Parts: sequence; structure tokens; C-alpha cells
Amino acid sequence: MTASVSSLPKTLEAAMSDLYSNDNSQTIAALFALSLACLSGSCLSGSCGAQSPSQRNPDGQWGVPQFTLTVPAPPMGQGVYLVDIQASYPAIDWSTLDRLYLEGGEYKYLRIGNLPARSPNRPLVITNINGQVRVGGQDHYYLFVLSGGANWIVTGKYDPISLTGDAAFVGHRDNDYTNTRGTYGILVDDDFRMFGTGNSGISVGSSVPVGIVNPPTTDYELSFLEIREVGFAGMTLKTNDGIVPMNNVFIHDNYLHDIGSEGLYIGSTQTAPQHSFNNLRIENNRILRTGTEALQLGQLGDGCEINNNVFALAAIDWKDAFQAWQDNCSQIGVRYGQSSIHHNVFIGSANSLISFFGQDQGGVHLAGDGMSIHDNFYSSFRFLGAFMGGDADGVSAYELERNVFRQFAFQRDEIYAGATHPGHLIRVHATQTNPISLIDNVFDEPSLELVNGLGGALNGTVGNITATGNSRGPVDPVTFHDFMGLPAAVDYLLIERWSATSSRAGGAPTVYNMSDYVMHEANLYLCIEAGAHSGKEPTSNPATWQLLPVPGDDVRLAPGSCHTGVGLLDVHVTGLSPYGAGVAGCNGLHSVYAMSSPVIGNLAFELECSYAPSSSFGIMVIGTQPDIAGSDPLGLGFNLHLLLGPFVLAADVYPSDASGVGHYPLPIPGSVGLVGFGLYAQTVWAWDPAVCSPTPIGWSSSHGLAVTIQP
Repeated sequence: MTASVSSLPKTLEAAMSDLYSNDNSQTIAALFALSLACLSGSCLSGSCGAQSPSQRNPDGQWGVPQFTLTVPAPPMGQGVYLVDIQASYPAIDWSTLDRLYLEGGEYKYLRIGNLPARSPNRPLVITNINGQVRVGGQDHYYLFVLSGGANWIVTGKYDPISLTGDAAFVGHRDNDYTNTRGTYGILVDDDFRMFGTGNSGISVGSSVPVGIVNPPTTDYELSFLEIREVGFAGMTLKTNDGIVPMNNVFIHDNYLHDIGSEGLYIGSTQTAPQHSFNNLRIENNRILRTGTEALQLGQLGDGCEINNNVFALAAIDWKDAFQAWQDNCSQIGVRYGQSSIHHNVFIGSANSLISFFGQDQGGVHLAGDGMSIHDNFYSSFRFLGAFMGGDADGVSAYELERNVFRQFAFQRDEIYAGATHPGHLIRVHATQTNPISLIDNVFDEPSLELVNGLGGALNGTVGNITATGNSRGPVDPVTFHDFMGLPAAVDYLLIERWSATSSRAGGAPTVYNMSDYVMHEANLYLCIEAGAHSGKEPTSNPATWQLLPVPGDDVRLAPGSCHTGVGLLDVHVTGLSPYGAGVAGCNGLHSVYAMSSPVIGNLAFELECSYAPSSSFGIMVIGTQPDIAGSDPLGLGFNLHLLLGPFVLAADVYPSDASGVGHYPLPIPGSVGLVGFGLYAQTVWAWDPAVCSPTPIGWSSSHGLAVTIQP
């Protein structure tokens, strides 16, 4: 809700209609004066609006640190070994330390153990300072290992308020995912020392050397990290043979790419008993080009949620994987409780896009337990869309609902002799007798039935399987902003990791043909030589392999993409152009932006402003004519970037949230006549003079933002 100072119309279309029909003779000075009254508290109760929800990953979310410790970077060629960090720094009060800083530099390895058990409302934040922390590539047998404690956070996020990260290494901050390789504050890069059985990028668990005592490891967060070119998993999160659950783990906003084997390896695959995971959250990560599974989850308990990630080009090393059958896109093992996997993008598999197993280890099963896999986009598979097997506990119910499946091509017999066409999209193993519901799924392959046992029908009931509302028909691809420079309709099954021989085929030469793509040493190549080829290593055979540009990996959905709502929470935005300059407030220079494009019919469109005072109010001014250079005709102490007089549509008071992000709703009607219409916005904020006074009247201002309505 906003409190209108001028006569703000209810819709943008009405605003444009009223602009020239009404006598809009108020001056900007009068608008500011009336707005200032609201900022000073003289408006009626409730008329200044309410706070909006917080933006994802806001600045200031961890507060300003009071107590800090900096671990110095090691000399070149060495690492940091702090397997009992509390013993290494006995003078530190580990119950109040706010920041554990890792000094920027090159680390051969980094091991931190016996982390403290903290409270959720005062976590220990572990982050880089004075540059980028880069771990790996120096032939050590592990890379970044953490163990012990609770409620700690490892992040490479740059936050100028909470003082984390580094301004020169911001990753995808400000919703910029284009060419972010090497730009995160914490980078783990092992330069592909080994495939399959090599190092994991980040390992978290309670396993420690003999003689070292660590508390159980639980309740932690990993964010804004880049992991690449590691031989085994991007992240390995588990304690083998542990029995204490690993709860409340939050993995978000990470960039894992060009991984030797699994992208995420979560949960032990060793013989039971093993610890479970409860309230595991995996959100808004890019997991790209993995040798085997992009996502391997096991030992899932209650409250786990995997949503809005892009798992793209899994199992690209399927012909030369370190083990047979390690060639799915996702592998899911569920023990008890209720969890969900939804609104993700999954691309690429040689076996199954979904490899699902019940893991009954004698736990308590309650009515309502189960797994819901819904509203995901699945593409590019060589065998099954889904396999559902494992143990049956007699209680849990499993559901696949509103998922889409596209681009099937049976190729499994290239490696596994005797493999035959699966005949169906979903295969339920005879041992899995729990209730299974298949609801409103769509797939595009005419040679596949929906599920074994239904005899070719798309819907019906057989045994423990109930299918309703499923259909076969065209499924469009998702369109990314820039994924490897390839078109949306590319056959992703043409992309593999180059190998001279195929260990899964008994060491036979791996054969490539013209128009095949390969990844080699994290670079993309296109086969340009006619005929079949084997043994021609791409870097030394330019007549066969054309080196393509380094993948940009901006896998936000592009405007107009089908299947909106899946994949990353941040989408590619068009129709916005900043101009001019503002005056910084107490927290920094404001940025006005939007998290979606101003397309016709986008009723959820809103402008946001960074570095505003926390839980306060500002003024958003919107007009139809810009002042690009800016001027200060009223002596306010900052430049206005909109022309005054009848060109001003509105000057509205609007709120900021607790993290200092202002939210101004600007719903756009679905009228094609608005396409191409330009609006211009600028925002100002009043500050407590006891804190700072940016201008003589105590206000800060943003740059201008041009908003052009898109079709």
C-alpha cells in the first residue's frame, strides 16, 4: 500500500489517460513538502503504507559485526589446518564472535573443525575479506572441509552493511548472472586433478582425524560460493556412520559447474544406520555440467525442500563414469516425513531423470509422510523419465504432479550391451508398493507409454499406482538468457565430456561425429570434421574440434520463455535502463531496479530500491519526461532526473523493509497500446540527522530509472 501525494491513478493505463486531461499543476516542491509530513509522522494512522516482504539475500541481514577474527592467508603453496579452531584461538569468545574472516589469497587446502554451536539468532558468519579466497589446484588430497557445531554460515556474499565478502568479487549480486565465472568471494577450483574419485569441493560432516573431538555438525548455511573443476562432488554433505541428524541445512545461491562427478552429494550411501536430514533446503543454485548425477540426495527425513534450481547437463561423463549406473540426473532417497521437489529445471541423463528410492530403516512413519515431486521441467534423457524403487514402508505416499518431460532418445545400448528400449516413461519396481500418484504430467515422446502396468493407457489404476490427468503432447523447451551460447531447442544429448575411451563399454574407443559437442577441461568444443572420430584430443586437433566461447551460464529464464516459474528465482529483466547519478545515503548509494520485466499484464511488477533506511518510508516520483543530466531548480541539494510540472504523474510515500529495501508496486495492465511507453522514476529518502545528513535537508536520492513497457 502506498500513500498518494498526487492523485495517483489505480492503474498505469488510467495514469496515462489522466496525465493530459487533468490540470496537474502541483509543483515538485509541494509534493515533497506533503510527503515530508508523512515521513515526519503527521499523516493519519495507516496512510503511509505497510512494510513489504524482504528481498532475497538483503544487505544487512546479519547486522554489523562487533567481534571479529581474521585467519591470515597461508604462504604460497600452503594451506590452513584448523581442525580444532577453538583450541587454535583460545582467547576468542566463540559464543559471541560475529565474523570469522578468511583473508583473501591462494589456499592449497582449508580445514576448519570444532566450529561452535551457536544460536539461530546469532550465527557465526565465515566469509572472505581483503579479496577472494581461492582453494585448490595445488595437488592436495582434500580441499575445503568443515566440521562441528551449529548455526554457522559460510558465504562469499558481498554485503557492505554486514561486512561480508569483497566489493571486487560479488558473484551474481544485483541479479547479474552473466559471465560470473571467477567472480565469487570464495572459489574452490581443483583444476580437474582427478575424475570420479578425486576431491570434493566443499565437504561438511563430523568425521575428523583420530584424537580430535568435534561436536555433531548440523544447522548450517552455504551460499554465494563457486565450485568448479573438482574431480568428485561439488559439495559432499554427510557424516558416514553418523547417527545424529543433520538438520536445518540451507544451500542457496551457489554456482557449481564443470564437476567431475556429482554436483551435490548429500546423505551417506553406506550401510545403515546413517544419519538423516530434516529441514534441508536447496534453493536458487546453478549446478551445471556434472559428470554423473547433478543432484544425489539420500537419507531424507521431514521438511526437506528442493526448489527453483537449475540442474543442467548431468551425466555428461556417462560413457566413462567412475562406476556403472552413475548416470542419472537426480537420485533421491527418502526415509520418512514429508518433503518436496518443485519448480526446478533438470536436463540430461543417460539412465533416469528421476531415480527414486524408499529407504526404510525402521523409522517412525506417520500418515501424511511422502515425497511430492511437482511442477518441474525435465529434458533430455536416454532411458527413463523416472524409476521408482527401493523399500516400501507401507505408509508413505509418493506423488509426481504437473511435471513436463521432453526430448527422449534411446541411446543406452551404445554403452550397455543388451539394453533395450524402455517402452514407458516411468517405471515402478515391484518392490515399491507404497501408494504412487501420477497427476497432470505431460510428455512428448510417442514411443513411450506413461508407466509400466497400465497397458498403454495414460490414466487409470493398477496396483498401487493411480494416474489421472496425464497427457502426451508437444513440450516446448525452456529458454535461458545465455546457457553456453546454444539455442533453446538444441539437442542437449549431443553434449558429452570428451574421453578417448569408454570405460563403461570395456575400454572401447569413444566415437564422436560431426555436430557433436564436448566439454574438455571446462571448455566447449564443436566437432566440425565429417565422419566418425575417436582419440582426437580437442586442444591438439583444431581441424576436428572448434573451440567455442566460454559458457556464460546465465540460466535465468529469458523473457517469453515457456514454463515460467521454474528454475532460478531471479529472471532476466528487460525494459529497464538506469541513468544519471544520485546522492548516497547512510548505507551507501541507492540502486533502483526491478526483479521482473515491465511487460504488459505484469500486475506483480514493482520497483525496488537498495540501501534505504531500515523499516522507514521514502518518496517515489514517477514522470513521463526525463532530465538526463539532472538539475536542482528547488535547491534541495541533489539533482532531479525528471522534468517538473505536468510531466509528473505521482510522488508517493512507500515503505522499506527491515533490510533497507524499498518496495513500490507498479502493476502494468494488459493493454497492447502501452507497449513502448516510457516512464521515468527516481526515489528519495529522509535520514536521521543523528546518523548522517547526505544533503542540507537530510535526504539522499537515487539515480533515475527509465522503464519502457515491453510486449
